[in-house]
Amino acid sequence: MAIETRNQAVTYSPGMWTFDFGNRTGSLLQALLHPMTQEESAKQTFYDGFHSASLPELFSIWSKMFELRNADDKKVKNAVESARQFTQTSIRNAYPNTQTRIAYQPAPSSADKIIHGYGTSSHIIKEVGFVGRDGAIQEVLSLEQSLALTGKTLQEAEEIISYLNDTSLAYTWRVNQQPTRVDERVVWLGADSSRFDLYCSRDTQDARTSFGVKWAEKLRELQINSRGIQEPEFLMNSGDKK
Repeated sequence: MAIETRNQAVTYSPGMWTFDFGNRTGSLLQALLHPMTQEESAKQTFYDGFHSASLPELFSIWSKMFELRNADDKKVKNAVESARQFTQTSIRNAYPNTQTRIAYQPAPSSADKIIHGYGTSSHIIKEVGFVGRDGAIQEVLSLEQSLALTGKTLQEAEEIISYLNDTSLAYTWRVNQQPTRVDERVVWLGADSSRFDLYCSRDTQDARTSFGVKWAEKLRELQINSRGIQEPEFLMNSGDKK
């Protein structure tokens, strides 16, 4: 049974947390999906419409959790904290996959391709040079790279990661030299008690668990159209919708 809250900012049902994003809702599954490669998970729609999450989808959910972490409503606050603990434990113990892939490009191209929702009909491609050294994200990533990878600025990403993992250090691993041919890698998540890791250089054939998410548009009250007939209006979110 769902927890009822005054503002419905977040509800908890057996198996999922659902967050209110205004024009839509976003849900995080309370269990990791079965281990699969990206190609395999791209073809699957799991229980109740959930799918393997891309990195910006996760940061969108985590950002909402961060926003609600000190909610006055104790039921909201407790639900958000349970989602945070599940996220932290999953990342520290399972090193889950995401549905984000990076296609590192050979010379003369200077723009690599970050593919969110890899293999799905709703995939999104961000082009940005991403080859570079490993290290703390504030030291090695540019604002453009951070936005392309996570959908968040460096400061936003660090705040969210620090909240999730109780650590201030966020690290990224990636291809360090431009390849001689297209080199595709998947993005994993990992963490321990000292830092959070964004692995942007993992093997595409590795089968890993992943977080399950789903999005649902909200139906606004019936609107009067130009002919004076009431009809429902579906609202589309202009952000990183999948």
